[in-house]
Amino acid sequence: MPGVRIRHQSLRSCVALVPIMKKPFTGQSLDRCPTCHFVHPVKTVHLWLDDTGACIVSIGVLKDLQSAGMPELDIVGEVKNPPPLQLGESRTKQDYVSRRLVTARR
Repeated sequence: MPGVRIRHQSLRSCVALVPIMKKPFTGQSLDRCPTCHFVHPVKTVHLWLDDTGACIVSIGVLKDLQSAGMPELDIVGEVKNPPPLQLGESRTKQDYVSRRLVTARR
C-alpha cells in the first residue's frame, strides 16, 4: 500500500502531536497514551519527524490530518513502497528520548 511523505514547515527531529478534534475519545480510550504518556481527549496523530521535518503516513492518516487543517504540513509526494511497520512495533528508547514532543497548532 502506498504512503504519502509529508513535511513540517519548521519542526525537525521531534514528535509532533496533531489532535483530531472531530474524533473525541471516551471510556478506556482516555487512558494514558503508550507512546507519549499523556492523556489525549481526542484522537492524536504522533508524527515522528526526521531531521528534514518529514515522515511517511498512510492515506487514512493523511485524511485525518487534512480534517485537522494540516497545521504547517505540506504534502511532498507519494511513496510507492514505504518501509514496512510491524504491529506493536515501538521506537527504541534512544530514538524516543532524542526527540522532543511538540503539539501542532492550527
